[in-house]
Amino acid sequence: MDRKGTGYSENSLGAWLIIALAVYLVRIMPWALAEYWYDEVLTLGEFVLDPRGKGLWGSVFRTYPIANNHILSTAIYWIWVRVLNFNLGAEQMVRLPSLLFGAGTIAIIMCHWRKWLGGRIANIGGILLAISPIFTAYAYQIRGYSLSIFLATAALSGALELVHGKTKSGLTLTCTTSLLLPLVIPSNILFLPVLCLVIFLSSDNMRERLKMALPPFVCGLLGISYYFTIWSQFLKAAKEPAGWDSLWLVIGNLLLALLAHALVLIVLLFVRKPPHVEEPQEETSPLAFPMPDIHNPLKSWPLALSLSTALVIVTMLLFSKAGHAPYPRVFLVFLPVATLAILLISRKSGANTLSFPLVLVLVLVNGLLWEQISTHLTEKALAKGISPSNLLQQYYRGNSDLRDAAMLFSKEQWMGNSLILTDEYDQPTLHFYWRMFGGQPRGINSFNTVPQNFFNDWRGPKPRIWAVAKTPEAAARMFAHAGIASAEELLKKGSDGSNGMTVVTKCGARAIYVPNILPMQPIPRPKTRPNLNSKTI
Repeated sequence: MDRKGTGYSENSLGAWLIIALAVYLVRIMPWALAEYWYDEVLTLGEFVLDPRGKGLWGSVFRTYPIANNHILSTAIYWIWVRVLNFNLGAEQMVRLPSLLFGAGTIAIIMCHWRKWLGGRIANIGGILLAISPIFTAYAYQIRGYSLSIFLATAALSGALELVHGKTKSGLTLTCTTSLLLPLVIPSNILFLPVLCLVIFLSSDNMRERLKMALPPFVCGLLGISYYFTIWSQFLKAAKEPAGWDSLWLVIGNLLLALLAHALVLIVLLFVRKPPHVEEPQEETSPLAFPMPDIHNPLKSWPLALSLSTALVIVTMLLFSKAGHAPYPRVFLVFLPVATLAILLISRKSGANTLSFPLVLVLVLVNGLLWEQISTHLTEKALAKGISPSNLLQQYYRGNSDLRDAAMLFSKEQWMGNSLILTDEYDQPTLHFYWRMFGGQPRGINSFNTVPQNFFNDWRGPKPRIWAVAKTPEAAARMFAHAGIASAEELLKKGSDGSNGMTVVTKCGARAIYVPNILPMQPIPRPKTRPNLNSKTI
């Protein structure tokens, strides 16, 4: 088959684009089918579903009580949910916009970037993203991350066009994306100096530099200036996210994420072409910044991208408040920058000279191994009552525990006169599905938001009380907070092996508990299994 044909040769486009999108779909579909998690529920409940009836403009563009409102992304979901006629039970369909933005990102790399990368490296880049444990972990969520990565990728495409003389298409892409990126997430403005600096350094003529770099810079400032129209809300929301305790932990997580994303290609950067091996001949546009030049290192796209990105990230971290370093996911907008830099250098490395199938297999294995390791560590953490959330571990990913629990309560007709305690991170999701399956709004409570000993002070007939928790210790703390008994008494085993609580059923990593100490509360036994992921005790 011709290297430029449409078959399965290493430089073909159509076949490998389909393969990359298939890998991407297989990778994310189990997560897309899972329950909504904390931030997704807040996005849906506070803005998309428009509980106050303010309409698209009022509920999305003029309401910013919490940083969860990724405005442009939320607006897309506001419209999309109404196209679906509020069919929120089809999680994968509700998440479709983010899935499409993720697919679009892969398509840009494989279709447009191949003009500078060559077909072989562009195909490898598409597969790299499709299996990346970093990219795919956020590409399906009802949040602004997938849209941000898509826009950043398109912005880099515009920059490449711009510095190669295609002023009209280049400025259209860079200006449009620079305007829209801050409207998705305000911190995306950090991408602007990287984009403009790289464009600025691509010419020796000062007039040309300004002509290319100034328009997207102005558009980016115009985009971020929107928040001045909701300034008081924006300031209040900006103070709420706690962030991470240590900037060094953030830096460490970012570096680990980079390794997880592209370890194989990073290793292959040090594998140079053997003298007897000819470099693949492809028609590619020469880079305005040539490959690394020791005499003029700034005239290197990979080096310029890397240094400018590192400078922006480190500067932001250094100026962050002590004990409140930004969440690592804030920097996901730089994932296309890192990808482009690595792929550009890969044109002169082992990735472009070793066997094409071998490189693809190594890329796929790398993504799968990192995913398996992080999933195993997350499961161990959940068993200890810890909920890890970082670029490699997301405690909520692929879960159906809380959806199963709400479904079980509905099927067993336990919802009436029931009060359920859970933790503050599970409460939004459990409440969302509780309401979806017909439960009353006050049935789900985060244990730390109800008064101490409230159950003892309850006036009138007491409801049946339950706990949905990750561990028996967590359930005991919830019941103790309610005033039923001390945690020690609830956990203490009697001579017959029983203790003060009973596990009604398990739902994945969580379980439903009831206290034995209350004589008026018979222990319920489920008649049906919640689903295949739940084990009835």
